[in-house]
Amino acid sequence: MLDDREQELRKLLAQLPGGPSRVKDADMDADLRSYGMDSLLFIHFAVVLEEHFSIEVSPEFLDIDKLYSLQKWREYIDSQDLVC
Repeated sequence: MLDDREQELRKLLAQLPGGPSRVKDADMDADLRSYGMDSLLFIHFAVVLEEHFSIEVSPEFLDIDKLYSLQKWREYIDSQDLVC
C-alpha cells in the first residue's frame, strides 16, 4: 500500500509533460533514468517538487546521479523543514 508521500511523488511525476508513463509501476528504489528520466525532465521535476512542497532544492542536489529514484527524492524532501 502506498503512503501519502509516495502517492504525491508518483502523482507529480505522472503529471509532467513527457513524463515517464511507466514509472507508476516502478519500485521506489528504481532508477528513473531507466524509465525515461533525462536531465531536462529531472530539472522540471525538481521545480515541480519545490513548488509543491515549498522547498528549495540545494544546487548540490540538482544532479540526477544523486536524486535518481523516487526514494532518493522522498529522503531529500523528508530531510527538509516543510511548510506545507
